[in-house]
Amino acid sequence: MKTGWLILIAAGFSLAVGWTGCIVPLNGVHDSLRYLGMAETLLKGEWLGAYNELTLIRSPVYSVFLAANSLTGWPLHRIQHGIYLISCIVLTLGLRHAGIRDWRADCTGALCAIHPFAMIPAWYVATDALYTPLTLMAVAACLGISGNIDRPGKTFWAWTGVLSVFLTLAWHMRPEGVWMLPFLGAGILGLAWHVRQNWRNVRFRLMAVILLPVLAVQGTGHIIAHQNLKHYGVAVVHELDEPGFRQAFAGLTRLDPESRRPHVPVSDRAFEEAFRISPHFARLQPEWANIRHNWIQFGCSYMGECAALAGGWTVWAVRDAAARVGVFVNGSHAAEFFRAVSHEIEMACQNGQSPCSRNVTGNLLAPPTTFGDIPNISLSMCRWMWEALSLGDFPEKFQNHGIDVDQLILKRYGEITHDNPERGEIVWGQPIHRMVHMTPFIQIGLGVLASLMLIISTTNRMGLPGHHGFARLKHPWILAWILVAILSRMALIGYIDAMSFQAQLRYILPVYPLLMVLFCLSWPAWKTRSTPVTTIRQKTVLP
Repeated sequence: MKTGWLILIAAGFSLAVGWTGCIVPLNGVHDSLRYLGMAETLLKGEWLGAYNELTLIRSPVYSVFLAANSLTGWPLHRIQHGIYLISCIVLTLGLRHAGIRDWRADCTGALCAIHPFAMIPAWYVATDALYTPLTLMAVAACLGISGNIDRPGKTFWAWTGVLSVFLTLAWHMRPEGVWMLPFLGAGILGLAWHVRQNWRNVRFRLMAVILLPVLAVQGTGHIIAHQNLKHYGVAVVHELDEPGFRQAFAGLTRLDPESRRPHVPVSDRAFEEAFRISPHFARLQPEWANIRHNWIQFGCSYMGECAALAGGWTVWAVRDAAARVGVFVNGSHAAEFFRAVSHEIEMACQNGQSPCSRNVTGNLLAPPTTFGDIPNISLSMCRWMWEALSLGDFPEKFQNHGIDVDQLILKRYGEITHDNPERGEIVWGQPIHRMVHMTPFIQIGLGVLASLMLIISTTNRMGLPGHHGFARLKHPWILAWILVAILSRMALIGYIDAMSFQAQLRYILPVYPLLMVLFCLSWPAWKTRSTPVTTIRQKTVLP
């Protein structure tokens, strides 16, 4: 490790800057407090606690981590920050194993480690704090596999194990793993092409790269589902993915196509139609007016949608109304109720009793998507790509502020996180302030330079030194591979923002390390024009 000191210094600096922070106590019943509550019941040996409409709305993976860390007594924000820094080191190793020069791999890891968004998520009880490092380690494992699939030894199997573990944790941490499928698919195709001349010798390894992560993801899901079946009578990782509920809500989004509009999954007229055609769903009608009023205010204040229930708040409103009428007695009873609703809506659609559209995506949080939505989704995607580089208005909003939570919540946070949240404020510190305000300029500059270098090194049309840099890549598809991962995530964010609810900057967190990889790998090695191309191509190490 000739230049390993660079990533280690960057990681140490990052950890020192964020060391004096603390967990920020939030009172989101469906988010931070739900994860905290699951950790509390896990520590009591009660799995996820008594059953109600909130018990299974989240995957327990993050709460298992919270409970385990609570037993150690270590401050949570330091552990979460440390895990991210470990992922930066693993990324550096993955790049090296993929054939990237040591200095270039270390620069990439160092940029990831000192990025201000590496520290800020660690100060919250939220899946974002772990989701980014988990996905980053999965990407690093893919890079390590690409460089070792046709080499003898155990290194390939070690990287495959890393991929299986961390892809599994990321997949079950949050229900949005679909954005990684294009990246994983492109990786499999790239590996197959890379080893095409040595296919007979590595075919079992290529099969292992596919099967072992799939088995790990499926096996872990079955373990969690079995626990939920044992305690609550429903075999799901989380209840938002329960087939009956998904089908029922997908059916609701199909009703009254004429009222369809972005950001409103189910219109008010569609709800009235559902009350008419579904006797089971009609049980919610007496409670609906008050429930609707309670939940519509969130979309109104957050995104200006005051005429109807918006985005994900529609799901919570339906579940809240169902809880009021006694649907959530246990998991099996709730699943049976929503299956009945789904069947009644489907029969009404098939019999022509009610006009229905199609919901191709099956998304519960948005209306059915049509070809006419593609321009808006594309524009939103481009806008959020710019937001990712410029950080939007985050630098202006970034400041110390008090947290308004009661003493009981503070006590619960303190017992689980061991992070002294009683002071009730975010103590960012001047170094992070400076980093936050400098980052947009650095990212925009690096983005412009990376674009120019990619154009120069791929076209060979400009007589500048280093124009053969891209051709020197051992695996020419690595940059394209990283681009696929970035664009997949940005497409998901663009879709959410255009169709479901206003996206947030924290959704882009997994993109930032990938941008650092793109910036560092797109810069070619500066060589003179007299250097023969054949000599460059014969090198076994990437610049």
